[in-house]
Amino acid sequence: MKEKKLKVAIYCRVGREEQLAVDMQERIIQNYCKQQGYEVFKSYIDNGFSGNDKTRPSYNLMLEDLKQKRFDMIIVKDVSRLHRTTSDLEDFISLIKKYNCNLTLLNENIDTSTATGKLFVRMLEVFNNPLKKGVLTNE
Repeated sequence: MKEKKLKVAIYCRVGREEQLAVDMQERIIQNYCKQQGYEVFKSYIDNGFSGNDKTRPSYNLMLEDLKQKRFDMIIVKDVSRLHRTTSDLEDFISLIKKYNCNLTLLNENIDTSTATGKLFVRMLEVFNNPLKKGVLTNE
């Protein structure tokens, strides 16, 4: 019996319109998918959008496709491409879990299909966020 290929979504984002930066992200992820034997469902590209922006068109389209269960995994370069706040990342992780989807962060070598991966993705988000003025400092 032939084994079903894992179907993945690629997500790339940069805050400033830098086509070369998103092209590089996509090329790296495409190569990874080819090496792993994954089937790429679609690449979702948000060029010139902040990770805090809730109106990112490709990100929101990806979420709609997620709800339709069109792919099994989302692959991004690193956690900062998805979200810049811990609460937004937690919401995202809850959503992909609800639809039985996993997340792979290439730079961090994290796959949320494992318990260790789930723990590390949350730890990364905490370290990725700069300290807010006055929260943990005397400012």
